[in-house]
Amino acid sequence: MFGAQDSGAGDALVAIEGGESLARAPLVAHALTGLAVLTRTTQFDALSAWLCAPYWRQADAAGRARLDLWLRSGAPIELDLPALLMLLAEVAPERDAASRSAARDLSARLSAARAYLEARSGTPREWAVRIRDALNALHWPGDAPRNSDAEQTLKRFNELLDEFGELGVAARSLSRDNALQTFNELATRTKFRPASGDALVTVTSNFEDPIVQYDGIWVAGLDAGTWPQPVQINPFLSVAAQRAAGVPAASAQGRTAHARALMSAWRAAAIDLVFSVAAREEDLELMPSPLLGEWASAANPLPPPAVWLPARLRREGALESLTDASGPLWPTSELLPSGTRLLELQSLCAFRAFAELRLNSRALEAPEPGVPAMVRGQFLHAALEALWGRLKDSQSLQRLPADGLKRLIEDVVAHAAQRLWGTTNTRAQTRERARAQLLLNAVCDLERQRAPFRVRDIERNASVALAGAQLNLRIDRVDELEDGALVILDYKSGTHKKMDWYGEHLSHPQLLAYLAALDESVRAVATVNVAAREVGFHGIAAVANLLPKLAVATAQEGMDGSDLWTQSRHLWRTRIAALVRDFLSGHAAVDPAPKACLHCDVASLCRIADRAVPIDEEASVGAEDE
Repeated sequence: MFGAQDSGAGDALVAIEGGESLARAPLVAHALTGLAVLTRTTQFDALSAWLCAPYWRQADAAGRARLDLWLRSGAPIELDLPALLMLLAEVAPERDAASRSAARDLSARLSAARAYLEARSGTPREWAVRIRDALNALHWPGDAPRNSDAEQTLKRFNELLDEFGELGVAARSLSRDNALQTFNELATRTKFRPASGDALVTVTSNFEDPIVQYDGIWVAGLDAGTWPQPVQINPFLSVAAQRAAGVPAASAQGRTAHARALMSAWRAAAIDLVFSVAAREEDLELMPSPLLGEWASAANPLPPPAVWLPARLRREGALESLTDASGPLWPTSELLPSGTRLLELQSLCAFRAFAELRLNSRALEAPEPGVPAMVRGQFLHAALEALWGRLKDSQSLQRLPADGLKRLIEDVVAHAAQRLWGTTNTRAQTRERARAQLLLNAVCDLERQRAPFRVRDIERNASVALAGAQLNLRIDRVDELEDGALVILDYKSGTHKKMDWYGEHLSHPQLLAYLAALDESVRAVATVNVAAREVGFHGIAAVANLLPKLAVATAQEGMDGSDLWTQSRHLWRTRIAALVRDFLSGHAAVDPAPKACLHCDVASLCRIADRAVPIDEEASVGAEDE
């Protein structure tokens, strides 16, 4: 529930009624994370956010950012202080001077701060002094100018340290872990809100009479399971006595009467009143409360406002609106970036292609448990490349006995592991090698179902001219059939995505670019999906049965039906050329394909969530396959 006062009430936009946990204030959260880094194992994402926070010396910001990028490429998913200091000592000499300087400075600060917290026990007063000294050694809260809210937050944090020190009356001595845990709990339980005047919007979790007059009130979450609120009996009093005394929470009738009274109070406290219900909570569909039906059917004595609440809250200049969905032209002297990735992104959403490939707005690399998905794909590609480099054709595969195939797969998997990981042999890599052997065996079973073929090219470099620009390609594999027809294959280590060859958004434009780059003898393009869930071919061909279960080219509007494959090739080349032309022209419209936003890292830039989504489209969105 939230209420909005008159727009001249103050400078702050939103305030939480009663304040928020002091531990959630960014300045305080940074201090608490610093203490955690010094004393226990820390998740990498928390460490990364701590390194990139503004509560350090400003002059070192660029070096810390570069240091964070370096740690992302080699740090484990969680690490303690000795492991972090060891990593900082390993910053390679060839790294830039800013990274090396930041690593030396951070290492020195961490070592100095750790010294203040090495005592095994002490009084709360002693621990309060040690915590303050450790934070000072980390240069907290930094040298950046602080506004009034930040100064008030810092003052309240120091007061909390003093309050913690006064606990010596109740606790004579605490271990370091107990002291830090107690201080964290105090910070979490302490509610704080800077005294910066009335906010424009006040948010509260309580269903209660607002008492004062608001410009507008919006009450959310009024589904049938929440409103009226469920009965809540006081376990220490007689149920009969509670109901006899008319305690609203003791009976369904009392809750219902109380809910109706609150709705009337909200109506009286604001001209603009909005009730809302979420359509779903995860997989559960929510139904509106029956009381909302009563409210809608009852006579409403107050007319609706001329301008609804969110429109009145809008402040000019708070957001920048881009009316022209285009950027500068791509320089004709530069090669197109990222190969077929350009086509995939442009087909998914023009803005995403512009943001990732021209603004370089991409998700930062982050440590993952086990073998990361990208590395797993590279490993499978390397093993498959080695496998077909040895087999060369289907006859060799058919003649190979089971034990011989087993030895071959073990050999090519070992070769791929050596190529990718060198001599390292972690537990995760051992599991990945075993997994790859099972998947390659499934691939061989699949390939045995095909008509005879030979592998003509592996990892073939090619290029294609589209819209006056050259697109460089790398094709995983090209097979030649007995009649001379060619089949293009592209390895995919993730789950299969549904293919749309003629729709508005082409789902696999990279295959069409490969098709455009080779001559007329290509009769099929397909992905080879190599995943635990499925090992299989997916694609499209000129005729049936070139590969198991492939789709066949179909007639489209404007085709005469004489040679659907050739006409489809012309259509596809025109479509991918249009994608390249749009990229070259700077076209950056926010027009995503269905489900494309579910795994997009630039949605915060296009702000598509601010747009209205039709109910039927929203209901159809599910988890996108990877």
